[in-house]
Amino acid sequence: MSNENLYKDEAKLKIKDMAEDIDFTMMATNLKELPLHMIPMSTKKVDEDGSFGS
Repeated sequence: MSNENLYKDEAKLKIKDMAEDIDFTMMATNLKELPLHMIPMSTKKVDEDGSFGS
């Protein structure tokens, strides 16, 4: 993974490309409490502005 900073349109395209390539991920909340609360997530679409949808 690159450490290059991307801006505006390049950043939107990069996040769109990354999100569409990931099938499933886990979102964890309340990281200071055990057990962790984790929720499986899947991205179904990303629009031209980089907004995620289901």
